[in-house]
Amino acid sequence: MHIVQKILIAGLLVLTVYAFWPRDNDQVPAIEKWHLSVDASGATRFMGLMLGESALIDAQLRFDEPGEVAIFAGRKGSEKKPQLEAFFADLPDDGRLILNLDASPELIGKIIKTGHRPIILPNGTTKFSIPPEFVKEVRRLTVAAITFLPPVRLDRKSFEAVHGPAEANIGTGDGNLHLLYPNLGLDFIRGEDGVDILQFVPLNRYEELVAPLKKAMAEQEAKRQMNNQGGEIQ
Repeated sequence: MHIVQKILIAGLLVLTVYAFWPRDNDQVPAIEKWHLSVDASGATRFMGLMLGESALIDAQLRFDEPGEVAIFAGRKGSEKKPQLEAFFADLPDDGRLILNLDASPELIGKIIKTGHRPIILPNGTTKFSIPPEFVKEVRRLTVAAITFLPPVRLDRKSFEAVHGPAEANIGTGDGNLHLLYPNLGLDFIRGEDGVDILQFVPLNRYEELVAPLKKAMAEQEAKRQMNNQGGEIQ
């Protein structure tokens, strides 16, 4: 599994842990105020943060809060590698944000070794807080990927009016619809349960993000064709 896939899977797990659900609000968010764009070099910018360039400290200063920074590690023997993430719950527009930080395995290993305030979450993941002696180093880490949960269900027409229609739509077995924007590095997930999630990765890693979706779609199509052929034979 590629690093971007691991990053986004970890981000989705954290969404569940923090109960990322829309608030009681029927207003459509001002999408254009998120300042979602891609510059001439191909770098994605969202809410003032640029993937691969902005650091955690930039986000902390921009949002005027430290966020909750922690390492999330799977059970012993798990294939899921530990991830260093920052969670911001009090953004100006009431949305919520997870930043996946570009931390080396060595740094993550050192922090885990300290065993600073470990908490075992319901899904078996262990959350390690950042000990004081590592805070400055962690604040300098750059943002590798962004997961954003809007405060309300997005109006798709309003979104497309600003950013255009998706290049492709992929439905998955869990009932979610993935609207793919490779020109923005975005997977816009329309959750069957009413939750929308925006996932951003650098443009040069976008294929890694959508590869599992395309594989799942191909497998579903192959299964459907086999079932149809079986019915014809009978």
